[in-house]
Amino acid sequence: LVEEELQLRQGQANDSLARLRAALGNLAIIYRQNLQSANSVWSETRAQKAIADARKKAFRHTHSYHRAQKAMEYLGAPKDILDSYKDISSTDLSTNKDVTEENQFGQGTDSLPWFWRMEGVGGDSANAWMDEFYRINWLKVRARYHQWSEELTLVRHEMYWIRKWFEGQEEEWNRRASQSQEAGYKVYAERKVILYHSYAEDAVMRFQGKMSQPAS
Repeated sequence: LVEEELQLRQGQANDSLARLRAALGNLAIIYRQNLQSANSVWSETRAQKAIADARKKAFRHTHSYHRAQKAMEYLGAPKDILDSYKDISSTDLSTNKDVTEENQFGQGTDSLPWFWRMEGVGGDSANAWMDEFYRINWLKVRARYHQWSEELTLVRHEMYWIRKWFEGQEEEWNRRASQSQEAGYKVYAERKVILYHSYAEDAVMRFQGKMSQPAS
């Protein structure tokens, strides 16, 4: 009986999460298509009511999920199952800005809450609203991936350029030292050679295995 009850509670948690995702996705779409495009008091009031209804649904599904989660804990569910069903915080219920504010600044570190990335989430795709929601988020994540891949390439190239710049300075001051006629200038140039040589060696040590030479 305990095993059957546990399966029922797990199913309840999954259903609640699916409904929660639908409610939050619907909320994001309402923000974008209804509220932001409202051009009259009537349309704005109607959009605000739709938003309030969607929020109530989200809170109701969250409450249902937490009941199922606590029941699974009480029934002694295995650790791997309990680890899959985490707590839902108030920040997890915020409207996704990728949909509502597609041009917002600082999206590079945004990420969806854990329940959007659960295994089997694809079952939500039967909902047309969710199709749009996932499509937008997929495009955003793809853009971020390419952006950070480009950033990584640039940083690796910069590591290489830093090392080459230090080596170039070492060669330049070595040339000046060899051409200097005055003892004071020669000593100063030789100190610069030692300094930039140490910088180049330090760069090689710190950036070992990370540098990438740009294609010529």
